[in-house]
This record gives sequence, structure tokens and C-alpha cells, in this order.
Amino acid sequence: MLYFAYGSNLHPLRLSERIGACKQVRSGLLRGHRLRFHKVSVDDSGKCNLAADGDAVAYGAIYRMTAEQLKVLDEFEGEGYERVTVEVIQIDGSARTCQTYFADAGYVDDNQVPYDWYKELVVLGARHCRFPEHYQLELQSHPAVPDPHLDRAEKNWKRVERLRTWTPP
Repeated sequence: MLYFAYGSNLHPLRLSERIGACKQVRSGLLRGHRLRFHKVSVDDSGKCNLAADGDAVAYGAIYRMTAEQLKVLDEFEGEGYERVTVEVIQIDGSARTCQTYFADAGYVDDNQVPYDWYKELVVLGARHCRFPEHYQLELQSHPAVPDPHLDRAEKNWKRVERLRTWTPP
């Protein structure tokens, strides 16, 4: 199965920590959608969502995984996300049918802001995938706030540091 990652699952290390080894096929884009940090999370912050938006383009990574791995990912994504099928345009122009997640309407709040560590996971994934510079800058410039839960913040900043220093096998 193919999965289109666009948020904190962009980086292969992050995704493999969640579901085990999987292979990144290549990068792609979803036309008519924009990456937003407006999905209401159980930790009171904003998580990523692909929102319909006319001429916008959202970049992501296409991963090959098993049906069992996708079920595990369903659990990580949790309440408020629905797995959907989308047509992703690969960098070479060909289309691939992929699974991804969209936030349910009842879980979208445009006033949400991501925690700084979460935004950094997304930025590092975009950098790893070598998305266009303008897209990376847009992600980097998005507002974020410190996580008030210090233990969670420390654990996730350690995860960010692993991604920063990771080199592919």
C-alpha cells in the first residue's frame, strides 16, 4: 500500500519509529490542498491537516507499507482523522493512488497553533524530502508555541535531535 505523509510523519525515521521499517518511494504533491496546523489535538495544540484550497499545492512523501503498518498508523493518528484515498502527483508527473489522513470537520479550528517541537518535526521532514525552498520557508515561518507540558516537550525535543543527526542507512 502507498501512504502520502505530509506532516510529522514526513521524515522516514519518525515514521519508522511508529510503524517499523518502510520504504520511501519518492516525493509528491496534492493539488488543491494546503498544509494547515489546525487539527485539534488531544494535547491542546494544532496538528497538520490538508485543507481544500483552490490552486494551492501540498507536498508530501510517498511511502510503501503493509496493510498491518497502516492499521498501526491509524492508531497513532487517532480520533479526529479519517483515512482517505487521494491521487498524488509524483515529481516526475505521474499519478499514484495513496492513502492519507484528513481531519474531520469537527476537529478543525483555525485558531490552533502547533507546539514548537511538532512544527520542527514537520520542518525536518520537509528538509529531508528536499521540498521546494519556498515551501520549507513557509513551514519554518509558521507560528508555534512552547509545549507547557515539560516532560512531553523534553521527550519530543530528543526525538527532534535524533532526526537532525540521523543519516540514512
